Amino acid sequence: MSNGCKTSVMATRNKLSGRVPIAAQIGLVAVLSAALTYVTTNLNYRTGLNALWMIALPIVVGLSLNQGAGRRAIVAVMLVGVSLVFVMTCGWMMGGI
Repeated sequence: MSNGCKTSVMATRNKLSGRVPIAAQIGLVAVLSAALTYVTTNLNYRTGLNALWMIALPIVVGLSLNQGAGRRAIVAVMLVGVSLVFVMTCGWMMGGI
């Protein structure tokens, strides 16, 4: 196998690996967290169950869109922080906190 063919195989493998850039995951969690906060605030539906999506949503995104135990754990914890920051910011902007 020539060197050019190895590079092509590696590039194809990396494309098919299913890894989503961390910036895209941050954007996804930020938008979903802000949208869900907006909806629950407008509906006056604030319960302890809201904490479930504030914490579970980023963990599910981090675990499902990454490979490797270390990367999954780090990104999941980071995304929980992103979610909480955007939930607090959206709630504050709406006068809810």
